[in-house]
Amino acid sequence: MPRNLVLFDLEWNIGYKPYLFNYHGVQQTFRGEIIEIGAVKIDEDANVLDTFSIHLRPRIFRTLQHHIAKVTGLTQADLDRGEPIVQGLRRFMQWCGPDAEFAEWGMDDVPVLKQNLFLCNLDESRPTQWYDLQQI
Repeated sequence: MPRNLVLFDLEWNIGYKPYLFNYHGVQQTFRGEIIEIGAVKIDEDANVLDTFSIHLRPRIFRTLQHHIAKVTGLTQADLDRGEPIVQGLRRFMQWCGPDAEFAEWGMDDVPVLKQNLFLCNLDESRPTQWYDLQQI
């Protein structure tokens, strides 16, 4: 097991219209803007070292989509009170640390995280290693 493993889950908002952007020379559709992050950092013995939880205020998809509200239980007020997405994502990645490996349920969260980091002009080279807990 890695020495610094971050188990994380993202919730993201989607728009009513697709948002297209240039991602490293390829036009892509933005999969979703992160509105909530929950994470636990564990060591190689599965001891919980720290936890992280944050609501983020989106810049692109500012209006909470009805379906997302039903699934997450979040409200428009939660988004409006959230930490600005750039600062929140920067804080999350600093909390993770440069040597962190990531684990998620499925394979959707890391691509969404990388897109969000890119669109916020933050370093999206990490995570370089991640695990799908459904496959373990």
